[in-house]
Amino acid sequence: GYHLSNAICFGFGPSLIQGPNPKQIALLRWYPAVRTPLSFTVGTQPHGVAFDGANIWVANYGSGTVSVLKANNGEHVMTCTVGASPDALAFDGVNMWVTNRGSKNVSVLRASDCTHVMTPTVGNLPPRIAFDGANMWVVNNGDASVSVLRASDGTHVMTPTVGSGPVGIAFDGTNMWVTNAASNSVSVLRASDGTHVMTLTVDSTPIALAFDGANMWVTNMFSDTVSVLRASDGALVTTIVSPTVGDKPSSIAFDGANMWIVNELDGTVSIIRAADFTLVDTIPVGSTPLGIAFDGANMWITNSGDNTVSKR
Repeated sequence: GYHLSNAICFGFGPSLIQGPNPKQIALLRWYPAVRTPLSFTVGTQPHGVAFDGANIWVANYGSGTVSVLKANNGEHVMTCTVGASPDALAFDGVNMWVTNRGSKNVSVLRASDCTHVMTPTVGNLPPRIAFDGANMWVVNNGDASVSVLRASDGTHVMTPTVGSGPVGIAFDGTNMWVTNAASNSVSVLRASDGTHVMTLTVDSTPIALAFDGANMWVTNMFSDTVSVLRASDGALVTTIVSPTVGDKPSSIAFDGANMWIVNELDGTVSIIRAADFTLVDTIPVGSTPLGIAFDGANMWITNSGDNTVSKR
């Protein structure tokens, strides 16, 4: 499988990187989202991270748990026990879904109190997960497939086949996009019925994806590039290369204006303006950063090498 982990910023926070604009001033958002660097200790080897509208959930790959922190101040809310080697998370509006890479299943937890709801079985080595509004799509890295589960009851809906070594997944509102790390490609599947729409070739070892409303951005870990693909037809818009992108770009998230790209070997995040692909800033985070999620105001980055999560 593609195990990403085997492999302090004083700037403004998301969308305020270059200072306030008139709209932000009118909304009384004239201040930086983060004035000083913040980091919080979580479990062992944190990988994935997700937001439930109030709290940040961090999958602790090395300890089989999930740490739940208040998004506003990082205060520890609870620690939930899940399966072996939890890797990624997705929220369905009520429950948090956690992929357990080591136990071939997903822990579904009630977000309000961490009560265990169900544990659907999926394929081999599930690393990432995405929600389409009705179903959860779980990538099976060891099986070259995706398990599609109905969010309401965990029922298995379908298992579309994708490329070799699938790792990342993202939804564009119509289609699911899956990175195939072993075949340097992206499979695009129609979310309504799993029909294959197209397969797109990208650079070496595509890992994660994020959608900016028009284009899908794909991090290519071993070529240190990001492929920007037009969602409507898959056309290559541009390829962003080093030094705009750092060493081993893995996870990626969008804040509404900028793409935040996690550089695993650099311990940094590259912030790139989506409108024109220019580098806004490169900010340091913790050791071996792996996951990233946006809470509407700040980005949260998991640092697998030092068991922390950075709030930026």
